[in-house]
Amino acid sequence: MIGFRKEKKFKLQEAELREKDILIQDNLIKFSTFLQQQEMRKKKEMDQTENELKVSNNFNANLSRKLSHLKGILKRKSIYSQFTRRKQKKLRKRSKV
Repeated sequence: MIGFRKEKKFKLQEAELREKDILIQDNLIKFSTFLQQQEMRKKKEMDQTENELKVSNNFNANLSRKLSHLKGILKRKSIYSQFTRRKQKKLRKRSKV
């Protein structure tokens, strides 16, 4: 009788351990899936950030080129306006004489 009880107890413990093992394996699968999803999100966000940086860098480069171009135009206009002012002064001096 005692052997039968022990055997029954061991079988019950074995069944409980199998259930716990199945739960642990299920949770490991869920956790692994979660980690894979997190990795995929991280990769997607990093790719998106990289693309945004490229777009931003291109935009900054275009902006810098346009700014340089406008500075050149302003410089030429400034030189031209100085030139015309000098010419006008010379013309005024000549007309007074």
